[in-house]
Amino acid sequence: MALAGDVEDLEYADMDWIIGIDFWGVVHGTKEFLPHLIASGDWHLVNMSSLFGLVSMPGQSMYNAAQYAVRGFSESLREEILMAGHPVGVTVVHPGGIKTAIARNARTSSREDHDRNARYFDRKLARMEAEEAARIMVEKGVLGGRPRLLIGLDAHAVHHFARLTGARYQDVVAASPPAPGPRSVESTACAARCNDAGMAFVLGDLVRVEMEKWGDRPHWQFDAVWLGSDRHGDWIGFPSGTAMSRPDLAFVSQNDQVGLVPAADLPVEQRAFVATFHAVPHPRVLVYVDITSPPRWDGHVLRTVDLDLDVIRLVGGEVIIDDEDEFAEHQVELGYPPEIIALAESSRDRVHTVVLNEDPPYDGSHQRWLDVLETLSRHT
Repeated sequence: MALAGDVEDLEYADMDWIIGIDFWGVVHGTKEFLPHLIASGDWHLVNMSSLFGLVSMPGQSMYNAAQYAVRGFSESLREEILMAGHPVGVTVVHPGGIKTAIARNARTSSREDHDRNARYFDRKLARMEAEEAARIMVEKGVLGGRPRLLIGLDAHAVHHFARLTGARYQDVVAASPPAPGPRSVESTACAARCNDAGMAFVLGDLVRVEMEKWGDRPHWQFDAVWLGSDRHGDWIGFPSGTAMSRPDLAFVSQNDQVGLVPAADLPVEQRAFVATFHAVPHPRVLVYVDITSPPRWDGHVLRTVDLDLDVIRLVGGEVIIDDEDEFAEHQVELGYPPEIIALAESSRDRVHTVVLNEDPPYDGSHQRWLDVLETLSRHT
């Protein structure tokens, strides 16, 4: 069961209800069956927690409390069983979005929109069939003997992100604007994982990058995965093996890369770029910044116009500005308006300075996103 709502809006009766089912239900079941499991000589106890037993989310305080309690209870029980030498295994399970009726059967505070929450969960967050989740529990939990089992790419990705950022993940969630309308599961999802168009993405979602040259001429196009957002903007990943193409060239990437789409609330003159950070090994490039029109999200597609100029940090540390000759040619050939020329030159100068000085986000801020991408790739 689940309960959604801010603490100040929740009724005590609903708070008792969720703890009674989600925590005390586990405790009572464990307490009653444990003697029989021990006597059997070879059994395994599986207790169900949630992804929200590993990370917290606003509007989920009591559900978080119940799931964290299940985790603590189960892990402590496992230690007791190991110390006593009982022939019983213990696994606590932390699933992500599973296709069940949990949101439809949930309770909410008076400020929550129950039906909207349920629709959003069913359409956007519930990704794995319950039968597949059960199979994983048996194979990896019971037969594999894992004490802690995460189920679903979303569970692995969010947990890994929280581990990388520590308690700072709470600040990322709290600092993000909620979606319009009543507080809901959608608001919570947007707070943690939304692009600048207010479209909620789950970590690992497939997105598309479509760049053009001025005058609607096609340029680079390739797929990517959504990683998340921070104060610098939206982060997307291009795992090794990604096919990238433009009309005169196509290749497959040989290393992991992450891209930064600047935050939508920055002034326009600070948004005219897309930055790509390369994982080692790459023979020449560490950071490659395309000077572009301010990129924008069109659903799951990132669109921007490449304005020729590039700022590049090479493996040896040198920072160069590339393709200035092409920029000069295209001003005439493609007919760049004066305001576009001024925007490109201003962005080039600003980006060159911050890359040269290793100011954020060119100070290593990208590394945690490369780590998230690596985790996603391992579990895909």
